[in-house]
Amino acid sequence: MGRYSIILSDLANRDISDIFNDLVELTGETGTAVRVTDKIYDKIEELSDFPEMCPLYEQSPFSGKGIRFLSAENYSVLYNTDDKRCIVYILRIYNARRDPKKINIQ
Repeated sequence: MGRYSIILSDLANRDISDIFNDLVELTGETGTAVRVTDKIYDKIEELSDFPEMCPLYEQSPFSGKGIRFLSAENYSVLYNTDDKRCIVYILRIYNARRDPKKINIQ
């Protein structure tokens, strides 16, 4: 198995931007926001070499859809893979305290 490419969905890109902006607003500075988002990106980058390192999400509404979840800082990353094309699709990034049943991946 070769190295996988990482593609963030429009929603995931918006999520990471929102996370950054929320942290800046909360802390009043950018240092924490940069550190947290960099750590999220670093964890996502690990999927390039180990796309199946995280468990399948087997609870509704994601069961049977091949969606996996990665923990990064206090956030969860929902993703799936296309093994034929060696691509990891990042679907959403959200605060781990949030109810995943309320996360829209469309």
